[in-house]
Amino acid sequence: MRVARGLLLMLSVVALSACSYTFIPLTPRPLELPPAILINAGSTLMRSQDRIVLRVTLDQVPSEGYLSASLYRDDERVSEDSKLIDDAAKNLEFDLSEARVGQYRAYLFWQGAIVRQFEFTLE
Repeated sequence: MRVARGLLLMLSVVALSACSYTFIPLTPRPLELPPAILINAGSTLMRSQDRIVLRVTLDQVPSEGYLSASLYRDDERVSEDSKLIDDAAKNLEFDLSEARVGQYRAYLFWQGAIVRQFEFTLE
């Protein structure tokens, strides 16, 4: 019985030592993200009289570049527009399409990447 307990104790010590690090783990460098464009939550895709417009409020613009918008109605691309902006840009309006009944989805692109999606249904 003592031999069995001793053998069990030795096996558990060996098993536990196999789970420990045999080296000192390296500390990774902090992750550095590029500056991002920040879009205010008050930005909206909406109907303005007989047009569909995207009103965008910018909180931060990291550099000069093109901000582009693409509008889809019922999964069909309807229009697109681009504006050259700099760090002084705050309020933009994209006049995208004639207003018709349907489901609208607009994508906002910054330097080729989608940064925001908007949805609107006109009944």
